[in-house]
Amino acid sequence: PGSIILTEVLPVVGPGSSGIPPAVVSLMKRPGVRLAFWVHFSTMFAPDSFLLLWGTPFLTGGLGYSDAAAHTILNIAIVASMVGALLFGPILSKYSEHRVMLALGGVLVMFASWLVLLIWPGTAPFGVTAVYGVIMSVGIPLSMVAFDIVRTHAPKRQRGVATGLVNMGGFSAALITVLGIGLVLDLMHAGTPDTYSLEGFKAAMSVQIPLWVLGGTMILVETPKARRYLRERAR
Repeated sequence: PGSIILTEVLPVVGPGSSGIPPAVVSLMKRPGVRLAFWVHFSTMFAPDSFLLLWGTPFLTGGLGYSDAAAHTILNIAIVASMVGALLFGPILSKYSEHRVMLALGGVLVMFASWLVLLIWPGTAPFGVTAVYGVIMSVGIPLSMVAFDIVRTHAPKRQRGVATGLVNMGGFSAALITVLGIGLVLDLMHAGTPDTYSLEGFKAAMSVQIPLWVLGGTMILVETPKARRYLRERAR
């Protein structure tokens, strides 16, 4: 008795917003929020699509590894992700002004390591693939740079919406990658465990390349805009 029960959706408040759609529109006008989206997009999709779905089929059906060898690589990748999170925290805290370039550097290293795996003649040795697993997996903790960028560029009252918006970047790219790999495998007539082939998987996994190129390009495009925006706001 005497209490007030709210049954309506609370509006999202903030500069120029009266609900979620206006908040999203106003946030997307900020180059720093767009930059954070592309950082998350570029760093997250490869480890997500590999660890959540296509890693085991690629390792066993494509490279021909045993189940035990494939599971070992996946476990190495997961441990490397955990260790990477512990290492990146202090590094990014100390060198926060270089956080975007550190994230972009990680994207370039992931891209290069995947190219090595794709152009390797025949089946890549276990050690080479394990190194790729380590490099690829650190994209997960590296993607957290995006949320640090959000805290710098999004208004306090809109940080929840901004974080959710940026978080869509990596997972949207991961879903595109998962779907694209499956479609290419089907086109290569290698879409079932009985028809998996190394050639089919190398072609299918190449769908990641344009996503890395897109994400890296947009990071380079939005970074100077975000810096200029902060300078203008500081005047």
